[in-house]
Amino acid sequence: MLKNSKKTKEIEVMEEINFEEAQTKNNEKKVIDIEFEEFDETKFDETKNLKAKNENKYRYLSSYTLQELQKMIEKINEEIKETQNFKNELEKKLIKLHKDKSKVRKAMIEKLMKEEKEECLVKIKKTLS
Repeated sequence: MLKNSKKTKEIEVMEEINFEEAQTKNNEKKVIDIEFEEFDETKFDETKNLKAKNENKYRYLSSYTLQELQKMIEKINEEIKETQNFKNELEKKLIKLHKDKSKVRKAMIEKLMKEEKEECLVKIKKTLS
């Protein structure tokens, strides 16, 4: 029994070692596949400027009291609601225009069909007489 358990332990240890070796090989492959970009100073400057702007915004906002900030948020929310209402109205008008456009198309088609029928009737009468 002891020999059997020793062998199974050895096999388990070998499997673990093989698994770890495979993992390290995969990791090495991944490291090799990475491409390095050149350092772009303009991007660095842009991010530096953005960070400075954000810090200024936070300093600017910290000068307000909590109540003032809440009032500002309420105003912004009201503006958002107004723009959403305006958007909804525009969508309704667009739908109405689309319906009107299709009605106009139908009317034009019917008018052309009547004119063609009348022309055909006139031609038929001329040929018969």
